[in-house]
Amino acid sequence: KESNSYVSQVFYYFVTKRVFSRFQYAHGNDANILTNRVSNHSLYGEKTINGKSVLSAEVPTAINSNLWNDPEKYKNEIWNEIISMKFAEKNTKFEDCKIFNIPKTVPIPLISFEKNFDLLKSYVRSKFNNKIFFPGIGIFTRNLFLESLRRELNFND
Repeated sequence: KESNSYVSQVFYYFVTKRVFSRFQYAHGNDANILTNRVSNHSLYGEKTINGKSVLSAEVPTAINSNLWNDPEKYKNEIWNEIISMKFAEKNTKFEDCKIFNIPKTVPIPLISFEKNFDLLKSYVRSKFNNKIFFPGIGIFTRNLFLESLRRELNFND
């Protein structure tokens, strides 16, 4: 049974002469913009064949929304959000843009996840004599993952 839902997103890849930011990525964290995350693919030297820089924007949206069905219509708005997040200089134009609709990106556990996960752990433990464990499943931060791993391995320091 499915215990996860997935976030559908439109990915925009912009080619530009240069990137303004020294950051690898930044999250939008603003309900008034469409972009969830901007990534600077050229920070560590990943550039186009012609030496141009690449920035991407991840834009969550429902499948069959206006944005999903016509993402081209939103590319200038997304580019302006990238500028507002200070990844490109003000008044900079992008040279090219590739757009991809991705139906399943980030998994989001559903209410039934915990129950189904407990059933799976119980089954695996009985069949494999506690030799297999699942640290971090359903855990979303590094610290919580490490805490989960310590619990599974019975490390209490």
